[in-house]
Amino acid sequence: MKVSVSSYSFMQYVWAGKMTQFESVAKAKELGFDAIEFVEIDGGEDYALQVENAKKIRAEADRLGIEINAYAVGACLCRGNAEAEAAEVERLKRQLDIAHILGAKVMRHDVCGWLEKKGVMRSFDSMLPTIVANARQVADYGQTLGIMTCTENHGHISQDSDRMERLFNAMAHDNYGLLVDMGN
Repeated sequence: MKVSVSSYSFMQYVWAGKMTQFESVAKAKELGFDAIEFVEIDGGEDYALQVENAKKIRAEADRLGIEINAYAVGACLCRGNAEAEAAEVERLKRQLDIAHILGAKVMRHDVCGWLEKKGVMRSFDSMLPTIVANARQVADYGQTLGIMTCTENHGHISQDSDRMERLFNAMAHDNYGLLVDMGN
């Protein structure tokens, strides 16, 4: 068994300027963790900067002998607009490329974040076919990289266990799983 920590656990220090995301690798090792999960590599919308930061983080993890076991990103795969959804799928594919650079074997992503009062986004069940179609593209691409994709019971819409089970069953994809966070 390996004991892992999420880089999110260090975010208060990062936001306060007391530590960088890069330095969290050494801190995780110092605290005795075997592995670290990274959440959203620094760089924002600048993909080239994310790639550069991911390479540095991977080199530091390799130097310290600590595994990067997972990568987590926010996402919303149903937006009520096919163009925006296609852009989100492509963004997640680029994030899978970041996970690959990091050496992570799992990438966790959200599926949706909010409801609206009308249209397809008014209920989880009305969004589910779109979420599944888009998450399937992400899972397919992840499979080509050897990276399992999964969704955490995270956020208000996809937090309930019955919704997560419906999502998992609708996906029915060998490269897709669920990450259950008991704190949610």
